[in-house]
Amino acid sequence: MPIKTTAQDAALEQIMELIQRKEIFPGARLFETDLEKSLGMSRTPIRGALDQLVVDGILEKKQNQRGYFFPKLTLSDLYEAYIFRERLEVTSVSLACLNWNHQAGKKYMMRSGQKTKKMRPKYVTHIKTSVTVFT
Repeated sequence: MPIKTTAQDAALEQIMELIQRKEIFPGARLFETDLEKSLGMSRTPIRGALDQLVVDGILEKKQNQRGYFFPKLTLSDLYEAYIFRERLEVTSVSLACLNWNHQAGKKYMMRSGQKTKKMRPKYVTHIKTSVTVFT
């Protein structure tokens, strides 16, 4: 059964595609009327999608100014994203190691032609500590 989407969801998806394809660039100002013409839909779902993007932190709506803004990333924004990604990757690897099934892993490694070693207890302890620190 297909998932039903609203016109606002469709507008949101189309605007995000424009951003991902770099047709909307950082620093750009977006107007409902322009998007109405380019997306071929009414302003109500477009307005809802733009407001949702403001709530999600992707766009900005400045008071006493018309339109929405796609802000440029600052060095601070990039640093914050880098730190978040680093913590996410460390936690993901740590959890994967904690949930490692040695027998299943050994079968997989044998199929791929790689040699296996049993994980040493001190490494498991280090991984458990990492998970505690980063979660």
